[in-house]
Amino acid sequence: MDILKKIKKSKGEVAVLIDPEKTFKKEYIEKLINKINVSNISFIFVGGSTLKKLNLDPIIKQIKNMSKVPVIIFPGNHTQVSPYADGIFYLSLLTTKNPQFLIDEQIKSTPKIIESNLEVIPTGYILLDETGKSSTSKITQNTTNKTSKKKLLNLSFTAKFMGKKVLIIDNGSGSKNSIQNIDLKEIKEKTNLPIIVGGGIKSTKEIINLKKLGSNIIIVGNFIEENLDFLDEIKKMNLNIN
Repeated sequence: MDILKKIKKSKGEVAVLIDPEKTFKKEYIEKLINKINVSNISFIFVGGSTLKKLNLDPIIKQIKNMSKVPVIIFPGNHTQVSPYADGIFYLSLLTTKNPQFLIDEQIKSTPKIIESNLEVIPTGYILLDETGKSSTSKITQNTTNKTSKKKLLNLSFTAKFMGKKVLIIDNGSGSKNSIQNIDLKEIKEKTNLPIIVGGGIKSTKEIINLKKLGSNIIIVGNFIEENLDFLDEIKKMNLNIN
């Protein structure tokens, strides 16, 4: 499976992020995956937003047994690696001065990744939580304050020059608001990198707007944990806009 190729071809498609720290009950996962299978979801991302050591194997095995949707690990730390997924985002957080999230966690995860058959996707991760209150910001000691258009473009080029193949622009897990006013098309055209956006998305209106702005993939996560029926709304939305 060429996941990177699929990401590049995506145009405003939706990925569901499953956090095993919050959604670990087998019955809930079964219900969630059944909903995903009929909701035109293109990707399933799995990973936790804290530094807890997680065994992803059981939940990914369950997902793979129930669904053909590609499963990509979105790791919160070096322990979050599983050979049962289809791929893994090899993340470098570009908005922190803490070397733990620039290189240390990556080095620790590498031996286990080498032993697996995972498709490795070098990824530049830009966290735009201006409040610093999202769980991801607190864990990573994120440095982003108010980010100008020029600074965001420079960060995107940094990812490109570092050899990253994908760009994730995120407001952070548990964010109250989503990204709604960034010209993602300009970033894509100038860097030639596919863009994944996430954080704080709570409506199909936001998803449609992010598609218009140029997102390849839009991540929904926390809101689905609170409202599984949102997947029904996404299903109806996809039927209308695809």
